[in-house]
Amino acid sequence: MSSLVAAAYEIREFAIRDKQHSAAVAAIKEIGILTGLRIDRREVGQPGDFERMSDDELERFIASETAVLIELPDDRPEEAR
Repeated sequence: MSSLVAAAYEIREFAIRDKQHSAAVAAIKEIGILTGLRIDRREVGQPGDFERMSDDELERFIASETAVLIELPDDRPEEAR
C-alpha cells in the first residue's frame, strides 16, 4: 500500500505543477482513502440485509469485518501521519 500512497503523492505533485486542479484534488482524495483519513461510505448489499440477520449473525459479521480492519498495516509515509 505504501507504493500506492507514494504514487498518489507523485501524481498530486505533477498535477499541481501542471495546474491540473481536478487531478490534484482527485489525488488528494485518493491519498485520504489509502491512508484511512477519508472514508468512502457507500451502501453495500440490498436494503434490509441486516434486518434478516439474527443478533448473533450480526455480531459475528461486525466482528469479522472489524478484524479485517485491525489487521491492515499502517504504512503511510511519515508526512501523512
